[in-house]
Parts: sequence; structure tokens; C-alpha cells
Amino acid sequence: MKNIIWDFMARQKLEEESGVSFEMLNMVKRDMAWACIEKLFHIDGFYTAVFKVYKEGYFPCSWTGAYPLGKFVVM
Repeated sequence: MKNIIWDFMARQKLEEESGVSFEMLNMVKRDMAWACIEKLFHIDGFYTAVFKVYKEGYFPCSWTGAYPLGKFVVM
């Protein structure tokens, strides 16, 4: 099976950064899995909000304020 991620990393010359990028990809996959579970149970929860952040093209890296009144800190 062709690994699209490795091909992209080679084109971008990011082979030395693979540990960080795969860790970040695993975090995104985990967040999306939980967002799917919330969707299945018709819950508009934390991971549904995380999904919206990703969909807008940002990376959620922290939270400021008391949940649920605070907001995401994004990159």
C-alpha cells in the first residue's frame, strides 16, 4: 500500500520531522474519532467543537478560561 504521508513528507523534505508530525496526526485522528462518537449519539460536545476548529483550518492546541465558557487557543 502506498503511503501518501511519507510521499508528501519526502517532497517537502520533512523526513527529520516525522516523529512530531505523526504524533500530531494521531492527536487529530483521536479527536475526529471522538467527534464521530458524539455525532452518533447526537451530542454537541467538546469534540464536535474541536472538529469545527479543524474544519476552519486551524489546529487547537489549548483552552483558555473555564469550560464551557472559555475558548480554544489555536495555531
